[in-house]
Amino acid sequence: PCALLWLHGLGDTGAGWEHRFASLEDLPGLRSLFPTAPVRHVRAMAADEAQLAAWFDLHTYPVALEEPEDGDTTREAVTLIHEALDRLVADGVPSDRVVVGGFSQGGAAALAGGLSYPRRLAGLVSISGWTALRSGESLARTVHPANGAVPIFFSAGTADRVVAFRLARRSYEALAAALPDAHVTFAKVDRGGHPPKKQELLAAT
Repeated sequence: PCALLWLHGLGDTGAGWEHRFASLEDLPGLRSLFPTAPVRHVRAMAADEAQLAAWFDLHTYPVALEEPEDGDTTREAVTLIHEALDRLVADGVPSDRVVVGGFSQGGAAALAGGLSYPRRLAGLVSISGWTALRSGESLARTVHPANGAVPIFFSAGTADRVVAFRLARRSYEALAAALPDAHVTFAKVDRGGHPPKKQELLAAT
């Protein structure tokens, strides 16, 4: 058995991503999980009283390099991801056959939760995302040795209007510094839109 745990972006739902991975349905033994984030008020949307599905709070939107690096709500997301991974392992899926990935805020959550997970994973994917910690040293302190060499696919739009490319590039630099033994693929994609191009999803899978 193997599994994909995929995390959606801000204000979306897990169901909103299932169709994008429909081509994986025929893989024998694959379990695909698309959880939905808890609903919360997001600080960056102060003018909007609506509650949004969000893995953690945001201070800037569009998400910029000035976004604070970490917080209690990020750690809450990590706990949720670890619990989901623990359930997969308890159900008989070896952790080293599980890929954790996500889009936008989900990509940031996938990196935070995956790198700190105490069992080896098959790989991590972040599309249009960033790292919650962007100092190589501070990020390295959160990485569990089990995933110090985990393969990572990280893609970013060069003119993304929702997640600044400067933030994505700084995030990649932090990953490279914190994970010298890992194979980190950084794909700079020529797009101004936030959603991924088809080739990004193909490369990630």
